[in-house]
Amino acid sequence: MEDGATGPIPRQKQGGRAVRCGQLRLLLTLPRQVREKKLTFLAQMHRNMAKEERDDDLKLYYSIGEVAERLGVNASQIRFWDKEFPHLKPSKNSRGERRFTKENIRQLEEIHHLLKDRGFTIEGARKAITNGKKTPAAKEEVIERLLAVRQRLQDLLK
Repeated sequence: MEDGATGPIPRQKQGGRAVRCGQLRLLLTLPRQVREKKLTFLAQMHRNMAKEERDDDLKLYYSIGEVAERLGVNASQIRFWDKEFPHLKPSKNSRGERRFTKENIRQLEEIHHLLKDRGFTIEGARKAITNGKKTPAAKEEVIERLLAVRQRLQDLLK
């Protein structure tokens, strides 16, 4: 079946992986380093688009699994942070399952940034949050956009 035809796109086995025919076949003909850079760029763009789509979501509450997937950590990590950071107070439903609001997710993103990106300890992150030494979300958003623009410009030069 060709790319323009309707129906599912057939898959081929290529190097131990199932690969979609069509556009990805073109990527397989590229040298390995170029292919990896393009795939990394496409994956980053996909994550950015998915993040924008999630922001448009009209849900009031998110499950712990959804939040864990969004942050790229395990659900047990979120439970641990819930116990360690007193300002984080997700509501619980009748079965005792945590339900996170957008504000809770923003707090978790801040905790994640301090612990994973900036290398704070749990105690250090707790102190930074209570002392109000937060990194503004707007600043992080600008940095992410600048990195995406830089990546696009580097790809154009290649």
